[in-house]
Amino acid sequence: MAQAQGVVITPPAPNSTLRKLRFLLLALCVLIGVLIWMNADQLRRWRYNRMPTVELLTRARQQPQDLLLLKATGIRLLNEGRADEAEPLLVPSAEAHPADAELNILAGRAEALAGDPQRAAHLIDKALEAAPENADIRFWAAQFLYQRGHKELAEKIFFEVTQLDPHRGDAWVSLAEISLNAMDYSSALKRLDEAERLTPTGDVAYLRASALKELGRRDEAEAAARVAVARKPTAATYALLGELVQQSPSDARLHEAQGYLQKALAEEPTNLDTQKLLAINYRDLGEHAQAVKVLRHMLRQEPAMTEGYMLLSQSYEALGKHDLAEKTLSIFRRLQPLQDKVDYAKHHVSLGHGSATTQLAYARALLALGRRDLATDVIEKIWFKSPANTEVKAMARLAQGPLLIHIPPLPPDATGDAP
Repeated sequence: MAQAQGVVITPPAPNSTLRKLRFLLLALCVLIGVLIWMNADQLRRWRYNRMPTVELLTRARQQPQDLLLLKATGIRLLNEGRADEAEPLLVPSAEAHPADAELNILAGRAEALAGDPQRAAHLIDKALEAAPENADIRFWAAQFLYQRGHKELAEKIFFEVTQLDPHRGDAWVSLAEISLNAMDYSSALKRLDEAERLTPTGDVAYLRASALKELGRRDEAEAAARVAVARKPTAATYALLGELVQQSPSDARLHEAQGYLQKALAEEPTNLDTQKLLAINYRDLGEHAQAVKVLRHMLRQEPAMTEGYMLLSQSYEALGKHDLAEKTLSIFRRLQPLQDKVDYAKHHVSLGHGSATTQLAYARALLALGRRDLATDVIEKIWFKSPANTEVKAMARLAQGPLLIHIPPLPPDATGDAP
């Protein structure tokens, strides 16, 4: 009987499917670990972003060593316009961590807004050294440079930001604001069109409407203003829409505009420009009694609004109140020569491209007229650009002192002052 030939029996190979499954599970675990490690900061940021500001600020003050918490708190405070609270929180940590670009740029922004431009410049330089190609760092550096009067350099850097990050609509908005301030409305509109394409916000629509208005393209401006109101119904957007709508002569359009202006004043009751627009609206509708109420309220709030006295005098004439009209007109005549000097100085600011000399002359003319509100804004802009300028400091003290002019009070009018 033949013997069976020897056969070498090998153990069966592991199931290939099972082996692949184990490998995939291992890879998945590794991936999850990596994602958790990579996204830990994002998860913490998400948690911090959901906290109320009060809680966030309290935690940041208690845990100054938690840099991520400090950054989240700094961003929140800056977005809410609370730079004075952000500055003492961010600056010491930024100086202790000069290589942390994000922390330094936040601290620089806080210093710039809180009133120390030289320290802000130091912190922004540190941020740029740490991350020279970071689009966000460069964006805020350009903002700071533009506020300090370095228009050409800021504009160049904003363009660089659009190249580094083609999706940054805010860089195009900043470029547009440079053009708007230079009264180059055509360039502003082109830049805003880019911003609208990338980030269609209420602010972009508002600026587009403003540029279109200045270019005389009223219908397009009105359409853009309606978009702005739909996206972001604020005092500014309502006021702009009301101004554009009331340029049409029909009563229906004037009544429509009146509604927008009233909404604007409900949001910002002390806005002098909106009050004047509403008074003009009432006058155009022949509602002079209402115009008188608005104008008297406006002039009590700001007695140096020269044009208001002329408008008020005309409305009194329309109501047959000739004595009140003459007394009001006499105040206008007293202020008009000073107003002419203000207008002349303002014109020279634009001709001089906002130089410190022309802006100081403008501020001086405003103080002579009694417009401390406008003069203070101009002085702050000059001081930010030239903090060592002794004339600016002297004018700032002058702005805080008593009025340089005596403006006679409005003639009594119980009906005009009634609610």
